[in-house]
This record gives sequence, C-alpha cells and structure tokens, in this order.
Amino acid sequence: MPLADKAEVIRANLGMEPGTPIIEISRRALVELGLEKYASSTLIEQIDAAYNQVGGGAAPPVLMGEAIMGMPVAQAQMAEPMAQPIAPVLPVPAQPVAQNNAAALAPGLKHASEMAGCWGCFCIPGGVALEAKLADGPDSLIHKGVAWLPICPFGLPYEDRWNRIGGTNIFQKEGADDKLNYGASSCFVCLGPGASCKVGPTCLGTEHKRMSAAELAGQWCCVCLPFGWASYRKDAQGEDTLQHKGLLCCFGVLPIPFDEPWDRMGNRNTFAKRGDANSKAIYFSRGWTCPGLLGCDIKLG
Repeated sequence: MPLADKAEVIRANLGMEPGTPIIEISRRALVELGLEKYASSTLIEQIDAAYNQVGGGAAPPVLMGEAIMGMPVAQAQMAEPMAQPIAPVLPVPAQPVAQNNAAALAPGLKHASEMAGCWGCFCIPGGVALEAKLADGPDSLIHKGVAWLPICPFGLPYEDRWNRIGGTNIFQKEGADDKLNYGASSCFVCLGPGASCKVGPTCLGTEHKRMSAAELAGQWCCVCLPFGWASYRKDAQGEDTLQHKGLLCCFGVLPIPFDEPWDRMGNRNTFAKRGDANSKAIYFSRGWTCPGLLGCDIKLG
C-alpha cells in the first residue's frame, strides 16, 4: 500500500484533521500510540509501525534487544551467541524527505523542502527581510525571520505558515491573501514591486520542528538596548506554556521582579505573554530568540 494511503488510515483512526501533513501524522502517532522507540527510524518505518498498530497490518516489529530481554535467563544466554553467522548489513543512505513523501505529491508538484533555505527579500518603496524557510511536510512552509520596515527600522521578527493551494506550486500565507508562486523556480519568486531569492542553505535545518516547552526551559538572559537587561528562568507548564520568572533591570539601574506565563501561539514556535499578544518570543532555536535588531534572548543552561 502506498505511504500516503497508510498515513490516511492512521490519520482517520487517530481523529486528526483532513489534510494533516504526513510528517505531523507520524510525529503524533508515535506519541499517541506509544511508539517513541521508532523516533530515530525513517519516516517510512514510522508510518509502517503506526499503521500496523492501528490494525492495518501485523503487529509492530519487535526489536532484537526487546526479544532477548523478554526471554527467561537460560534462553537469553543461549540466544546471544547465534549458531549461524549473520551476513554484514551495509548502511543504507538516508533518503531525503521529498523522496519519502513522493507518494503524496502529484507529478509536477514541488516538495516544500525544495524551497527550504535562507532567503532575502525586498519590496519597493521600502522594506527588506532575511528569513529561513523550513518544510513542514510536503505542502507547508514555515517562514521565520526579521523584517526591517520604514515604520519599524529596528527589525520586526515573525513566524508565518504558508500552505499549498490545491494541486499547484503556489503557497498562501495562513490567515492572509499573500501568495508565492514557486512554479518557475524553487529559488526565486516575484512579489509584485519586489522579489525574494534564496541566498544559501538554512542554518536552522531543512525541516520545521515543533519545540516543546520542556526543550525551551532553562536559565535565560535578555539584552535590549537602550532599555536594559534581564536574568530569568523559564519553566515548562505542560507542552505549550512557559513560566518566566526573574529580574528586569530597566535602563540598567531599576530592578523589577516579574513572574508571568507565556503561551504558544497555534502550532508555531512563537510564545506570547498571557494577556498581551504583542509581547512575543519567536524561538529560532532551543537557545535563541530575537525580538529585533537591538536585542536578543540567549539560553545559558
């Protein structure tokens, strides 16, 4: 059975939304079905294990270590030295995600990973941006970067999701009418009075990963010129909430204690202060956020 059909069976059994990307189906299936041991396996192996678990095929394969640990001691001792020599297994090169998900794409459609990379863009009469585009499955791109506009010369960080429109190579910004057509090129697009082009491979990785609150927890420091600095701790409150607690030194001299929850916005790696949607922390990695040109937050440990 094609990979896409197996993923559809898993999606339906676990009650996921229609159109959920295969990578997201695999990630959620490993957690909900208790198959975390397959987290380091290929996407195809993960889908096969989940498909078998929901009743689409045989039971998931038992790993050799598990089989031996489940035996009585006498049998386990006999199982370790094998009677027959095993032929050497040659390593198989990892396949790109685009190939793993080939069954999900019609001929002529580009996998989102083809557009992944570091991009620069400009728009007349003013405005430039530097961003990373990350693939979230074959049909979605995450744009994460900083824009410099006439009304915001110090930089405005953002994280947006762009989804494929039907059976085309056109991607539309979620919640807006903005569209980008990658039909002619995976490395250059026109933006009306501006343009955007890929300037290099992304330093954030090709694939988008939803970071849990636990991965972001730790001791942090923040510097924002000319307003001051802060030293504080972030503690995970579930998967989607971080509690910020520490001390802010306003203009470097006025100490102000704070203790406030920050909640995830949608399925992004962006968290906003509860009750203040304009105060956002966009995580470019597990240890770095950027509120603009004059400041940054860095994880100390």
